[in-house]
Amino acid sequence: MKSARRVVAVAALFTLAFCVLLLLNVTAPNPTGRRYSSKPVPLSTGEAAEAVLSTDLGVARNDYAGGPHKCFCNPTLTVLPGRCQECMVHLPISATNYRIPDFVGPDYIADSKNVSGDFTNSLDQLQDFANAAATLGYSFWIYVRADTTPAPEHYEIARSTGGDVVHYFVGEDYHDGVDQAATIGVVASMAVAGGMIVLEIRVLWGSRRRPKRPPSEPRPRHDALGRAIQAVEDADEFKKRSKESGRRKAEIEDARED
Repeated sequence: MKSARRVVAVAALFTLAFCVLLLLNVTAPNPTGRRYSSKPVPLSTGEAAEAVLSTDLGVARNDYAGGPHKCFCNPTLTVLPGRCQECMVHLPISATNYRIPDFVGPDYIADSKNVSGDFTNSLDQLQDFANAAATLGYSFWIYVRADTTPAPEHYEIARSTGGDVVHYFVGEDYHDGVDQAATIGVVASMAVAGGMIVLEIRVLWGSRRRPKRPPSEPRPRHDALGRAIQAVEDADEFKKRSKESGRRKAEIEDARED
């Protein structure tokens, strides 16, 4: 029973730690480590979304004042355009001579699409980013609003590089289901762990206050070996009593002769 209580308490503590980790929102499988944006983002505001994503990624915005302005360029491009400071890779680019992604990380490329509707008109652009990422050995991530439903092609483009589409930007009234479940888990695991600890303390305290029982007499043995051992012990005891009785008689006789 004691071991069962301790197992339940340890399991509850592990559950508590796991739920707290989920509430910290730092374990999601994307470059930010988060399930959703650290701040609410108004709909259809690209600059606000990029600012929040920059903070969450810990990476400066690429196509922004003071940014590195790294580009993916057509092989025929020999002179850097005004907005491009570095051609990271040369490959066929659709429609233009170069592409500038929103973010370039140490081993990934990220682009934000803070819109609620369909953005299939950007498939060519995203495909160019994915091709560049594959050439560089990077993963490509597309960050969209939490309630947006991208086309299957968007998932295919991102996942072909080892990246994915991340439902990320949230509004003021957003409620994360994982956070709600983790909160319930924290309360429940704390209650279970606390209950087991209190019960263990009560059991230990009760065992200390309980009076000790006197040692019980050994039970007589009823098997053949037990009877033989008992007979030997009885014979030794009889021999000791006989010697003691003889010694006392001798002392009495000596005292009479005197």
